[in-house]
Amino acid sequence: EKQILKLTHPELAEEVLGTATIKALFEAKGEKVAGAKVDKGILSRGDLVHIRRAEANLGDGRIKSLHKGKEAVDSVKVGDEFGAIISPQVAFEVGDVIIAVRKLPE
Repeated sequence: EKQILKLTHPELAEEVLGTATIKALFEAKGEKVAGAKVDKGILSRGDLVHIRRAEANLGDGRIKSLHKGKEAVDSVKVGDEFGAIISPQVAFEVGDVIIAVRKLPE
C-alpha cells in the first residue's frame, strides 16, 4: 500500500524544508535567476526543489547558487530575500513558489 501511495503521491516520501515565493526574475552570467523571499523554513544550496504554480508542478531541480545581495551564502531563512539559480533551468515566473524538500528513507 505504501508503494502505491508513493507512486500516486510522490510528495508523501519527502519532507518540506522550506518555501519561498518568487518576487522578481533576472539574469546573471546568462542564467535565469529567481529573486525570492523565504516564507517558511530554510532553503540551502544543493537542496532538491519543486517549482509550483498554483497546484501544478512546473519542474524539479537543485539550488545551484544562492546569494543575499552580492554575497554567496549556504542557506537563507524566513524573511530573507535572495537570488537563486536552479539547475536544470525551470520556466518559473513571478508568483511561483520554490519548495525545498528532502527525500525520506523508504
